[in-house]
Amino acid sequence: MQNDFLPPAATVYANTQLYEIYAEPSPEPQKRSKKKLRWGRIFCFALLLAAVLAVFSLLRGEETVADLSTLPPQDICIVLDAGHGGKDNGSSAEGVLEKDLNLQMIMQLGENLKKKGYKVLFTRETDRFIELEERAAVANRQKAHLFISLHCNSFTNETANGTEVYYNAENGAELLATAIYDSLLHKLGTKGRNYSFGRYTVLSHTRMPGVLIEVGFLSNAGERAKLCDKDFQADAAAAIAEGIESFIYGKAD
Repeated sequence: MQNDFLPPAATVYANTQLYEIYAEPSPEPQKRSKKKLRWGRIFCFALLLAAVLAVFSLLRGEETVADLSTLPPQDICIVLDAGHGGKDNGSSAEGVLEKDLNLQMIMQLGENLKKKGYKVLFTRETDRFIELEERAAVANRQKAHLFISLHCNSFTNETANGTEVYYNAENGAELLATAIYDSLLHKLGTKGRNYSFGRYTVLSHTRMPGVLIEVGFLSNAGERAKLCDKDFQADAAAAIAEGIESFIYGKAD
């Protein structure tokens, strides 16, 4: 009869006598079992940690967006970023440099927002080079509520034209992009190309709702003339400010 309490037996015949040699259990299965258990626990802990961080991030984003509408403008910090600068000209055409147009429009945007009472900070106010990561770091260090990066587009096909807005993964960023995009199209009359999620460094590194705006195409002769026009620049700055205001308070002046 098989003894269920004994380990597997190796049976050996010698001198007509039957010897049962009970082999000791191999330690390997037990080691493998413990190893699997350990990795299983690590995997479960990692999943739990990821879930907690995801929920925390979501709650933080919801709280930030909800809080904005309850704050007066002077308590809302907006960081404005003029794309390129210094040794980085950005795109160029017929002697017109993107970095210059970006700075001109962002400074006007800053003035508009200051008049509305917002706290405004710039990543650059002069023609100087700043690393992409540092632009995002400025906004993060200042605990800004919103991040706005302004650019002019360019393409090899000179007929390409219109306005684009990209947003980051922070909660509320898509709504911010939509408000600015709609305001620009309404005020400027430019072609609406798209607003969508963007994996740009200045967006992926910022920890608040952020957008990157491509006002128009410098490579398109017609839009280049508009981008260089002071009235068009003023309209673009006003449209972005109104879009921001609409996002925060649900209305624009």
